[in-house]
Formats: sequence, structure tokens, C-alpha cells
Amino acid sequence: MNILHIILKKGKKVNNKKRNILIICIIAILIVVIGIAGILYFILTNTKSKKEVFAGKIIEFMSENQEENTLNEYFKKKETMPYENEGNISIQGSNINGNVQIPKIVFSGKSNPEQNQAEQNIEIQYSDEVKFPISYRQDNDIFGLQTKYLSSKYIAVENNNLQEFLGKLGMDTSQIQDKIEIPKIDNQNLFTEEEIKQLKDKYSVILENIKEEQITVTKEENGETYTLALEPQTIKDILVQFMDILKNDDLILGKINSLGTENNGQINESISELANNIKNINTEELKNVKIVIFSEDGKTRTLSFMLEDTEKQDHVVFDIAKTENEFMYNIYLEPSAYDIENENENGKITFSGKISGIAQEQDILESYKLGIINENDESIEIIFENTINFSNDVQIEKMTDENTMLLNNYSQEQLAVIMQAMTTRLTEVNKSQMEQLGVGEDENPFMTILAGAFANNSAKETITNTNIDTDVTDTTDTSDDMDEEENEWQEETNNNMQNSMQQAEIQAFNSRFEKYKGTMKGTMVKSLLQDIQMSNASDMENQVKIEGVISSTMEANSIEGSQKYEISVLYDNMGRVNAVKIENSSN
Repeated sequence: MNILHIILKKGKKVNNKKRNILIICIIAILIVVIGIAGILYFILTNTKSKKEVFAGKIIEFMSENQEENTLNEYFKKKETMPYENEGNISIQGSNINGNVQIPKIVFSGKSNPEQNQAEQNIEIQYSDEVKFPISYRQDNDIFGLQTKYLSSKYIAVENNNLQEFLGKLGMDTSQIQDKIEIPKIDNQNLFTEEEIKQLKDKYSVILENIKEEQITVTKEENGETYTLALEPQTIKDILVQFMDILKNDDLILGKINSLGTENNGQINESISELANNIKNINTEELKNVKIVIFSEDGKTRTLSFMLEDTEKQDHVVFDIAKTENEFMYNIYLEPSAYDIENENENGKITFSGKISGIAQEQDILESYKLGIINENDESIEIIFENTINFSNDVQIEKMTDENTMLLNNYSQEQLAVIMQAMTTRLTEVNKSQMEQLGVGEDENPFMTILAGAFANNSAKETITNTNIDTDVTDTTDTSDDMDEEENEWQEETNNNMQNSMQQAEIQAFNSRFEKYKGTMKGTMVKSLLQDIQMSNASDMENQVKIEGVISSTMEANSIEGSQKYEISVLYDNMGRVNAVKIENSSN
């Protein structure tokens, strides 16, 4: 049985929240192990034993300590250099209902990491005629989406003061940070030289569990193949020893906690629990494991992890391959091959990734594939392809009041109006588009196809023996009457949506000045003038005039702080504030 499945199964009484923490810990451990691999490389490169040569090569491969470091360099470029991109997400497979349109997503955009800006123009293509366009834009901490079906402006959220904003939406904010920080992991700088020395003393003893006879070396025509065969008891011994060291290692635990987990106590508790689960594993439930690496011209090129199945045959669980200009990996999950309990027990899941052209500046292709085969051998494959071109000429428009509705600035009441208007509008658009496709409003192709991928015998109504045609065609009745009726409906609903959004935007605009209405001291009048000046500078279409005893923001310095004034606001025919009147108070 798969060791990760066993570990989690041993801890099945843990509540969902703690189980999530446990999974996070496992992932974090794997990340840190890769970092440790880089450390052990320095320990082992000058040794001669077969097991140390094997360890040195596998660690060299994972930590990229080779002459070419193109993969790391590529990701560093994406984090620091401007680039443009263009790609698509498509679906292929077999045995999906022939009446279902096969949607495709196309996108293009650009990114400027130095300015912390990015944008993507996305189009969901349900058919040749039925499409849903949406644009995404990031400007520093502001993230927004825009579609013609909602508004001409971006509807955005600022990644600041999130507790206040989400509280206005009625959400529980007790576990939410005011700003979501996404940690960046730099494997090359994960440990300092002093930390490497500390870890060398702690973790090198783990290698004592591996015997020389467990490693075989096969000479190939163009290189060498190294195979490490591990029996269940050895696997358990390695994991137990590693976890015993880890659960008391403040340095590594600190690295795990730095990945962004807020509750350090829960992380430490879950690691201790994981260590105990490993100790309680029955080795009869484990399978033999093989780790195979291939070295060419002194450089590690491929790494494979294989697990013995119930028929004593080796199954590849994952493999990785790389050259100077290409990086590839594949993951294969087949629960039934290892007696893993699973509702879809005969299903298979595969995930593969490939990045080609990583050593060049143009036409770098990122390709990822997720494949799902259900118990009836009916398959679906979701394919993501993205071409990257680095460029010094990348310009992205900033997000301003003129092109953005920042939801953080709205009141709870205003947000309720906006959310209801958006929900209503999107529901209407989805209903109309599904009708054009000839399906019900609750039969959006994305959901139908993905559900079909996991269907079993009881869900045959969504699956047939019809092959998928990835070329999208439109089967809608596109008569002139239908077009005219649809256009009228779309215009009416779009106007309603625009009116709702506009009223909410006007309310937010007015609130900046209405808060000054009534009798105010000179200090508050100065603040009012400053707000008017800032608004007029950022919104040229909606200028606010100043009338009365003060007629210009330039007069702010002449106002006495203790003097009292009467402030009133004036509106245009749309109900928007267009003037503020300031008079001396008689009080």
C-alpha cells in the first residue's frame, strides 16, 4: 500500500482542519527535503562509496547543482523580467455525451514583475458563436476582473485591510489576515553556510540505513543507470529516523513555518503525529520501492520513482527528465495497483509537465496535462499550453478610479447591491448562452464534462461512446428573429446591470463629500478641500466645484482652524455630487 495513504489512514480520526495541516506538513517536508538534498550534495561529492555516489547524483539532479542551471534561471527571469504570453486550455478524451459542446479557453497577456503588474485577456469559447470574454489585471496590491456583461470598469479588490472588507460581505474574518502574503521559495538560498553545517551533522546519519548491495550500476552505451532498491523495513527505518530528527529540529521547523502557515503550534503537533503514524506502520502493508537515475556525460538526466504493484511488477509513480533546454516530469496515480482504498478503485490519474526552450528568450513553451480515466476506461485530458516571450517593451495600464471599481471602498449596503446585481446578471448571461448551446442553464459544459470524467456505472446518462471533437461548432438556431430577440434581451439586462453598478459607484463617490455636510470647523473644511483636490486630479470626468465664501482649494491656507462653516453639497441630474458650497456659520 502507498505509504502516504497509510500514514493518513492511521490518522483518520483527526478532524478536517488538522488533516489539512497534516497534508501541508507533508508537502512542506518534501520541499525542505529537496533543500536538504542540496546540502548533502556538498557532503557527498568527494566520497567514493557506491551509495554515496548514488546519493550525490540524485541530490545533484534535484538541487540543480550542475553546470547548466537553465530551469532555475528561467523561473528567475519570469520573476524579474517583463514578458508577453499567449496560450489556451483545451479538453480532449473519449466517451463524453455527444450533445455536449466542448469548450476551449484562449488567453493572451503580459507581465511586468518589476512594476508588480500583470494582465490577461481570456475568452471562454463554448462554440464558434457563444463566447464569454473576461479580462484580468493586477496593479501592485489591486486585483480586478472585467467583462462586458457586467461593467466597462474592472471590478477589483485590494489585498489590504481584508478583514474589514470581507466582514462587510458577512464572512467570518477570525482566521483571515489583513493581507495575504504569498511566500517565495528560493531553493538556492534556502540555507546559509552555518545552517548547512548544522544539518550536515544531523541528517547524514540517515544514509547508514542504505546498504551497498541495494544499489546496482548498469553501464549503458551513452551513460550509466543507477538503481536503488528499498524493501519495506528499510523505507520505514529511513522515515522513522528522518521524522525523529525533524520533529526536534528548530531550524527545519522554522523553514516550514516560514512557508506561510500561521499556527506554528499546530504544525509542530501535526509533525509529531505524523512521526507516530509512521512508527505504527505495519511493514507488510508497504511495497518495495525503486529509485532509478540515468547519468549521461557525467550529468544526471532522468530520475524515476517506482512502486511495486500487487503483481510484483514495477509501476512508475513519477519521473523527471531534463536537458540544457528542456524540463519534463510525469506523475502517475493508479490506486488499484497498490490496493489503495478508493471509491473509483479502477481509475487512473496522470499529470505531466514540459517546459521547452528554457535556455532562450523567445517561444518558450509551457505545457501541462491532467489526465483522468474512470473505472469504465472512459478518459478526459485537460491540456494547458502557454508560450512565453521575454520583452523589454511591456506596458500595462494602471488601475485608477476611471477604469476600476475598488470594492474595498464600498459600504456593506453598497456591496450587497453590487453582489446581487452581479449574481443576477451572470445567471441571466449563463442561461442565455446555455440556451444557445441547446442545453439547460445548469448544464454548463465545463461542469458536465468534468463530472463525466469521474462518473461510475450509476452515472451513465452523462457518458456515451461518442468520441470528442475538439473543434467547437455551434448548433444554435441563429435565425434573424432569434438574433433580434437575443440582442434586445441582452441590451435590456446589460442596461439594468450597468444602472445598478452605476448607482453603487455614484453612492461611493458621493460618500467622500457627504460626510462633511453640516456645521464643521475650519480643520474639517481643509480636509474637504484636500479630498476635492485629490478627486478632481484623478477623475477628470466628474469634477467637483467649490462655491460660497471659499471658491478654490488654493484658499485652504487662509482658513482658521477654529472658525465654523456651513457645508452643503449639490448634485447633477444623475444624483452625483458636482459642487460643494461653503458658507460662514451663524452659530
